[in-house]
Amino acid sequence: MSRYYRGRDYDDSQLSRSLKIDGSLLKSLWQLAFPVRVLLGVAFVLIVLAASADLTRPYLMKLAIDQYIQVGDMTGLDRLFFLYLATIFASLVLSYFESLALQKAGQRVILTIREQIFCSRTV
Repeated sequence: MSRYYRGRDYDDSQLSRSLKIDGSLLKSLWQLAFPVRVLLGVAFVLIVLAASADLTRPYLMKLAIDQYIQVGDMTGLDRLFFLYLATIFASLVLSYFESLALQKAGQRVILTIREQIFCSRTV
C-alpha cells in the first residue's frame, strides 16, 4: 500500500518502524558514496550557484521597477532585461550540470552495490 495513502486502514506504526536509520546504515552509505565525493561536491556547488542565480531575478525585478519603470526611464531597462535573461540561462545551465553530476554519482553508487552483490553471490 502506498505510504501516502491516509485512508481508514492506514497503519502508521509499520511505516515508522521501517524508516528507522541506524549508525551502521549511515556508515555503509558513506562508504558507498565516498568514491564519488568529488562529484557530490561539484553538485553541491552547482546547486548553490543555481539557487543564487534564481534568487537574483526578484532583485532585478525590484531594480527594474524602482529605478526605471517608476521613474519613466526606459533606456536603461534593456540592459537589465539582458541581465535577467542571462540569469535565467545561467540557472538552466547550472541546474542541468548539477543534475548530470548527481545522476552520474548515483549510477556509480548503484554499480558498486551491484558489483558487491554479484561478487558475494559467486563466492
